Amino acid sequence: MSDSVDTIAARTIALLHLQNTATLSTHSNRRVGYPFGSLILYCISRKHEFVFFISTISEHYHNCINNPQVSILVSDPAGTHQPQKYSRVTILGRAHPIHKSEDADLAHDYRARFPDAIAGELAHSFVFFKIVPEYIRWIGGFGSMGWMSGAELATHAIDPVTYNGLDILNHMNLDHYDALVTLAEQAGHAIGKGERIDMTFGCADYFELQI
Repeated sequence: MSDSVDTIAARTIALLHLQNTATLSTHSNRRVGYPFGSLILYCISRKHEFVFFISTISEHYHNCINNPQVSILVSDPAGTHQPQKYSRVTILGRAHPIHKSEDADLAHDYRARFPDAIAGELAHSFVFFKIVPEYIRWIGGFGSMGWMSGAELATHAIDPVTYNGLDILNHMNLDHYDALVTLAEQAGHAIGKGERIDMTFGCADYFELQI
């Protein structure tokens, strides 16, 4: 069953903004004919573009310069024990170096999200790239899936709570177990003494707990 575009967009934005790591797959320049996948850190621009920071000596840099068509996979880490039951998004788009005229705002956003990552530029020549989504494949678990275009995604707003959600979730899970138990019990779930409970998602409208 295919979900509506509005549903796919909302869930896609929530997942992409909550996470900050992805698997970037490029066309290998060194091993022609093979895809090359590796981990990247990313932030999202106000236009829902992926922004990442890579060295000019990296495989991804040379691959993107040679062929800008790339794929990004972002998955929900809450589902590590049963990953197919949890959401994941595949983004198809084109990666381009960011011109110096755009650097200031994008670099500011990236530094805010990854204050320690930029230090790598002292050792190597690093550049910012952006990926403009063209096609999005959403899978929300068994029976929940669909496609949408990058243009459709761009019409939806960023949720600032979700974009900063990892810090919020970590804080709640590490420091406020009793509050999570209270919230679960208010929703009608009895929590046994010492039973694990985690906040796995949050946005401006709601949050989710995993028991």
